[in-house]
Amino acid sequence: MSPPAKILWWYERLADSLIANPQLTLGEIAAQFGCTQAWLSTIKNSDVFKEYWTRRSNEASKDLLGELRSKGMAAAEMAVDALNRRLELEADSLPIPTLLEVADISMKRFGYDSGGKKGQAPTVNNFNLGVVTPTELAEARARMRALRSEVLEALPNGTES
Repeated sequence: MSPPAKILWWYERLADSLIANPQLTLGEIAAQFGCTQAWLSTIKNSDVFKEYWTRRSNEASKDLLGELRSKGMAAAEMAVDALNRRLELEADSLPIPTLLEVADISMKRFGYDSGGKKGQAPTVNNFNLGVVTPTELAEARARMRALRSEVLEALPNGTES
C-alpha cells in the first residue's frame, strides 16, 4: 500500500470537529469552516480523508473507552475499599452467617461461584474488558488472593468448610 497523500491541517480540524460534534449537520460544519456543503462533502468523501478519518476516529474511540474503563474500575475500587473499611469496623459485631453472606456475595461478584455444591470446581465467569496489561493482571490477582485470605480468616477456626 502506498503512503497516503498529504493530510492538510484542516483535514485534521474537520475530523476533530466531526468527532467532537456528531450532532451537527454537514451544512452546520460547512458554515463553521466557511465553505460550501458541497465542497465539504467532496473532501469528506475523498480517499485521503476517509483513510485519515478512520484512523482518527478509531483513536478517539480507544481513548474514550479507555477513559470509561478507568473511571469504572476506579469507582468499583472505591466501593470495595469503602465496603472493606466498614467491614473492618463492624466485623467483630456481625454474626458469622452475615460475614459468610458477605464473603459469598463478594466471591460471586469476583467470578467464583460453586453453586453451593461441595467438591465441584468453581464456575469462573470470563469478561472481556479490553486490553489488560500484565501489571494490571498481577495486581488483580494479588487483590483476589488477599480477599480470599480475609474470607478464610473470617471463617470459624480459620479453615474452609
